Amino acid sequence: MNILQVVASGGLGGREIQPVKLAYKMRQFGHKTFMLVKKNSQTIPLIKKYHLPYIELKIDGRLNLKSIPQLVKFLKLYKIDIIHTHISKSLLFLHIARKLSKRDIKLVFTHRMGMNVKKNDIFHRYIYNRVDQIVAISEYVKSRFINAAPYLQDKIKIVYNGVDLKKYSHKIDDKKKFLKEFNLNKNDITIGLIGQLNYGKGHFWVLKSVKLLKEKYKINNFKIFFVGKGELEESLKSFSRKINHINNIIFTGFRWDVDYFYRNIDIIVVPSKAEAGGNVLLEAMGFSKPVICSDTGAFPEIVTHNYNGLMAEYENVDDLTSALYKLIKNKNLCKHLGENAKKTIQKKFNFNNTVKHYLEIYFELFNREEV
Repeated sequence: MNILQVVASGGLGGREIQPVKLAYKMRQFGHKTFMLVKKNSQTIPLIKKYHLPYIELKIDGRLNLKSIPQLVKFLKLYKIDIIHTHISKSLLFLHIARKLSKRDIKLVFTHRMGMNVKKNDIFHRYIYNRVDQIVAISEYVKSRFINAAPYLQDKIKIVYNGVDLKKYSHKIDDKKKFLKEFNLNKNDITIGLIGQLNYGKGHFWVLKSVKLLKEKYKINNFKIFFVGKGELEESLKSFSRKINHINNIIFTGFRWDVDYFYRNIDIIVVPSKAEAGGNVLLEAMGFSKPVICSDTGAFPEIVTHNYNGLMAEYENVDDLTSALYKLIKNKNLCKHLGENAKKTIQKKFNFNNTVKHYLEIYFELFNREEV
């Protein structure tokens, strides 16, 4: 099957990385996969890393009439069977291109974000009714989608994000390198937040908890890692200085080697306001790390409190600080949570299963079994 994965956004977060990994894994499963990306997308280096063929077009949410003939030519040349997009703004553009190609191409849309705006008007009804299959990456996303567009209730399936278990089988011991790079003592407790430094990710909540951790519990031998870049970086640095805890915070900037941090950081915190799928949480759990997450979004579908992680009430500083203190003081609990986290990933969030579920959807659209 010839599959075109579409990344119409220009960033490099979960909704951009997952489609690239899907294309790569589907190619390993014997299918021909291609990528369509926005001009100058930050995703391109990752696509090149996986040696995936791609087409780069001007797709920014508008109709982009000049790009349509180029895409039509591509669809015909590579005999594309499936167009799978991961952002709704590209749907009209893709629908027109497939119609002009005069090929029987199925259009699949994976919704990777929560939806707050009603999609009940004539325009959105027209667009969504021309999508062959809609996929939500969690029950949380599905319920939000149905609330915004109730007429699509019977058209939505759930396929959870997954992580590649294969990479966890490679044992790499680079702890000494990690300690040296960041000038850490072996007794320092490391706590990590991995991802973009943007609004809604809970960074300020964590900084407030850091302050309380030192003042209330008298814990001083810890470092908080902010791994990533984003619009809040300078504000977070300023706030860290304001609360006089800048020496406990390490800003790494953008890093391609995020697995390096998953391996070596002791505790991973994912304090987002409303995460749709929870890629960082899943990755950390795959590394058998004790995790703390907020009690919002899709996280309750992944974490069972005190079994495979801890949950804290969103923006409740006391709650998060208590969870941090609990893990810092109890290594046996950290081990217990980490082991169960790994089991959860193996059972429910294996990326091979994610890929297989998508391939099943593709073949069902053509009413034939995969061979």
